[in-house]
Amino acid sequence: EQAAAGPIRLAKIQFLTIFMGANDACLPGSVQHVDLDQYESNLRSLIDSVHDPTSPTYSPETKIILICPPMIDEPRWAMRRAGQGIPMDRATGLFFDQIMGIIRRKYPEWDPEVMPMHAPWWGELDRANPEQDLLICDNKVKPSV
Repeated sequence: EQAAAGPIRLAKIQFLTIFMGANDACLPGSVQHVDLDQYESNLRSLIDSVHDPTSPTYSPETKIILICPPMIDEPRWAMRRAGQGIPMDRATGLFFDQIMGIIRRKYPEWDPEVMPMHAPWWGELDRANPEQDLLICDNKVKPSV
């Protein structure tokens, strides 16, 4: 007879990034333009889908990071900054670093550098029998030797 399965554990989303629409911010007359009231309503709806207790996707522990529309003309902005003797501050390569900076400042317990490991590093796996080292990923106990 098969043992009864334990409760189903759903993955929890810890961080949700919402990119505020650069296309929506186009000037009136563009087919992509969304007026400010509708833009605000759309953004509120996205946030409420996670933080409103009546939402089927309610997740009070999920932290939301809002990301504003990107610069429209990066090369032109870089030239302007250079003309002012100021370094470029909108490079798209710094995006990951910016998100990690927010996490480290506001939610330091979620900094990957301080979080505990729940599985061995890849280099420490028993290559002849890796499934034994990875059993912890299924909340199983590795048999003692």
